[in-house]
Amino acid sequence: MKKIVCATALAAIFCILILTAGCADGMPKPLPGQSLPPKLHVEDSNTATGEGQVDGNGTEKQGYVKAELVSAGGDFASWNAFAPGKGINTSIANDFGWKLTIRLPQDATITGITISNRGTRQAWSTKAGAYPLVLVGPNKNSETVQLAGTSDVKIGPYNAGTYKFMAYGQPEAASYGQAITPFNGGEVAVELLDGTVLRGIAGASSMLPQPPKEENEPADYKIFQERDSLRGKFPPTADIDETIVVASISPAEDGGSGFILISRKGGKPEKIPEGGSFEVKRRAYSDPYIVKVGVVGRDSSGNLGVVLYLYKSGTTPA
Repeated sequence: MKKIVCATALAAIFCILILTAGCADGMPKPLPGQSLPPKLHVEDSNTATGEGQVDGNGTEKQGYVKAELVSAGGDFASWNAFAPGKGINTSIANDFGWKLTIRLPQDATITGITISNRGTRQAWSTKAGAYPLVLVGPNKNSETVQLAGTSDVKIGPYNAGTYKFMAYGQPEAASYGQAITPFNGGEVAVELLDGTVLRGIAGASSMLPQPPKEENEPADYKIFQERDSLRGKFPPTADIDETIVVASISPAEDGGSGFILISRKGGKPEKIPEGGSFEVKRRAYSDPYIVKVGVVGRDSSGNLGVVLYLYKSGTTPA
């Protein structure tokens, strides 16, 4: 009985030795008539090194795309045009800016690039049906230019290889007066003319576009007469969150400074002299506009008037 057990154990050890010696990388040899599946090259688009599989000529056989939000300070796109502008629910014109790295596995023409914002209905694309995605990068002559001024434009052709672009999209708020929706991360998809789609992950970022840096200069000015309201007079009227009326104007007929009386809804009239200023609440921001009173007087027809200068938030009238 002991001899039989020993013989069985030796046979088992002998089989194990044969199997493990059959393949240097630890994989078992296929049985006769079978073949093992090829090893797959799997690459995370956020950590790609650029070292993919190559064929006998040294040409990369696989493509990838990765996107990284790197800026929020330029204005290249609006909510409905491949040109500078604002959103529907925000007056902030500055855009999200993504750095794109695209590796083309073969000569190709790009027919579309789309970036989606996870958990929202927001998407930016060079194709119709989403917010415009303005693409800046090398053209077929290796010149850095804006690559599309309208939607559904073919980009390229390009030779196989790795290319870097900047892509800009107008941010948006869920409704007017709310903060801009942050970029929660999502997918970036690159469509090629032959039907290939390269997909990657666009990482989340807390970076948010801010209003442009303000200079110590008025954004605008207008001549007001008595009973004129500020609402409807200045270009950013949608941001003025209160009704302010120039109730009366006193000219500087005695050689001194004139003044105006402003009336706020539900408040007492305020007397503001030439050179003085007052605040106007803004709907979408905590910082108010500042209105400075300019020259008070009469025009050539004898009508009373006053020049009011509008300063944006974060500035001090000179």
